[in-house]
Amino acid sequence: MVEQLFGAIPPVVAQQAAQRKEPFMLKLVWLRDRVCQMPPTNDPETVRQYSQCYIMLLIGGYLSTVSVYNLVHVRWLPLLRDFAECRALSWRSAVQVWTYQSLCLAEHPFLT
Repeated sequence: MVEQLFGAIPPVVAQQAAQRKEPFMLKLVWLRDRVCQMPPTNDPETVRQYSQCYIMLLIGGYLSTVSVYNLVHVRWLPLLRDFAECRALSWRSAVQVWTYQSLCLAEHPFLT
């Protein structure tokens, strides 16, 4: 799914390679480098791939409160598959829930 959305195969995180598991995390550095290497083009497919890569970088770098090891989980990939489908989602409530959850965790860091 990653190759289909971003047009490239990311490097495997060391822990995943040692355990021989499917990669469940993407390196933010790889996403950033991929966005920075975008060729000047008018091809809609290439623009779509790089915009999805950039959105994933934003999710992992800014929206995710857990940016340990500079990784982003692949659970966000289905949201990037179809932009028309994403438009139908209730982003306001999702951001509000995430904000309140983060505030509660900041207030009581030892509760799970």
